[in-house]
Amino acid sequence: MNMNRPTTSAGYLIGWLTDESLVERVIELLVSEAGPEYASHSDLMEGRAEKPGKWAPDIEQVLAQEFESLELSDSAFAGPGTRIAVATNGSQLVGFAVVAHVVVDAGPEKQIRFGRIDDIIVRPEFRSAGVGTALMAWVETRLSEGGVTRLFLESGIGNQRAHEFFARCGFNQVSLTMLKHI
Repeated sequence: MNMNRPTTSAGYLIGWLTDESLVERVIELLVSEAGPEYASHSDLMEGRAEKPGKWAPDIEQVLAQEFESLELSDSAFAGPGTRIAVATNGSQLVGFAVVAHVVVDAGPEKQIRFGRIDDIIVRPEFRSAGVGTALMAWVETRLSEGGVTRLFLESGIGNQRAHEFFARCGFNQVSLTMLKHI
């Protein structure tokens, strides 16, 4: 069995997004479900948010441009790039995770590989039903198969429910990011 193919869990299918036409549905779900507490420091740095708790007025265009460089493939995720893992129930997009596989040259003949969850969203009616946990586990497996041993994510400071979910998934806080306007 090809482990990069979609897997079924509790009535939904999880796999890599390979159809470019679905990117717009991912953007719509992110914009509709990511409240002001969702924004983190990278959202501020990359133009998604104007300030903490306030999304940019052109967030859809910012995301569309950002997602132009997505890798739309269901092959092994063995090298650097960004993909979207999607959970679907029939034709309905139930949830997704934007996932980066990063490779950093750390000296002669030394590379550090890590994964990064840039976004994870589950439709409200599917929350607390195991979709987010299944998405996270599926992503971890795919990244591990690609040689990744560390997975990072960041979350808006007021996104307490997400913080609790991430802790249940085994994530630990390793830093604190601060901002000063000058």
